[in-house]
Amino acid sequence: MQENKVAIIILNKSNNKMLFDCLNSIKEKTAFSNYHIYIGDTGSTIDEKKEMISFLKDKFSDNKNASLIEFDYYNFAKNNNEIVNKHIGQENLLLFCNNDIKLIDDCITEAVKMYNRNKDVTGTIGFKLLFGNDKIQHAGQLLVTKNMQFVGVTHRGLNNDKKEYSDRNLVIGNTAALMMTPTELFKEINGFSERYIECFEDVEYNINCILKDKNNIYIGDKVSYHYESQTRNKSDDKLLKLSKDAYDTLMSFINRNSKKIHETGLVHDYR
Repeated sequence: MQENKVAIIILNKSNNKMLFDCLNSIKEKTAFSNYHIYIGDTGSTIDEKKEMISFLKDKFSDNKNASLIEFDYYNFAKNNNEIVNKHIGQENLLLFCNNDIKLIDDCITEAVKMYNRNKDVTGTIGFKLLFGNDKIQHAGQLLVTKNMQFVGVTHRGLNNDKKEYSDRNLVIGNTAALMMTPTELFKEINGFSERYIECFEDVEYNINCILKDKNNIYIGDKVSYHYESQTRNKSDDKLLKLSKDAYDTLMSFINRNSKKIHETGLVHDYR
């Protein structure tokens, strides 16, 4: 398994406490050691960046496996794409990870094992994510259509008991809050679409994997917390941007590729 190397990519701004909890959980829970962590800072203060540098030096300098990359803007797709295209080394696997993730189980080692068993067909690999109250936040993406036309997208198992959805199976997609994918495939797809303002670039990426005849795999018996998603800011401006992303950009993409998507049998279609 050690011939693989994982680039763990985490964006952060002025939320060092949560970031450090995330990083500590990776270090403590992960048996697989051949990884490099790339922190993309998108606007923290000088003092906050100094604190990050000190933390990375203290926790990760022995293996020289953590780097801080500074941006003067935030855009999820652009930041992640730039890190992959300009900063990572020879890592053949990417793990996109939100700074509000805290590993409960050794998700990373299991994902690498899953990739090794499915190298030729792996699109994305995801996990069960929980809110802070132990209810399910994500158990794979759920795409809903009516007469094969886009209606909406959400998460399987949302707010269900954490013991549910502990299976391992194929899903329409996995959230990029914690998602592994092969580097070569990510570059072949041209990364995350930068047409989105607020959200759903990971949905399109997962669908693009399917369009290339890859499988999106959900590992439900490996679990992490995903804290901030439960209290995400729902301002009128953000909701307007989400709506535009969903019903303009994503809808047109899904509907253009509806036939291939429905052939997977993974879509909930109401006729």
